[in-house]
Amino acid sequence: MIVWEIEPTEVKMRVSKDKYVDASLITKDHLFQLMNLMFSEDEETFQLANDEDFSILKNTVLREIVVQINKALKEFYDNVENQKNTIERKFPSLQQ
Repeated sequence: MIVWEIEPTEVKMRVSKDKYVDASLITKDHLFQLMNLMFSEDEETFQLANDEDFSILKNTVLREIVVQINKALKEFYDNVENQKNTIERKFPSLQQ
């Protein structure tokens, strides 16, 4: 699932399986929706952009903002499996 739609004059971030939001309108709730989706989906489902992919953006301020958001999302996504394992260890199933 591709997270970003990038064009020279705009960039949009996926917030659900079928909805994108303009990067200039991203809210905390949008980020939470995407992170929740990342946590609940299978590994390798998401395709995050590389920093170079954003270089086509003409607005340099917007470019830096989305690069930082993308880095945070990559860090989160790279740790999803560890987070799931930690939760399973701390809260084992009561039915065994």
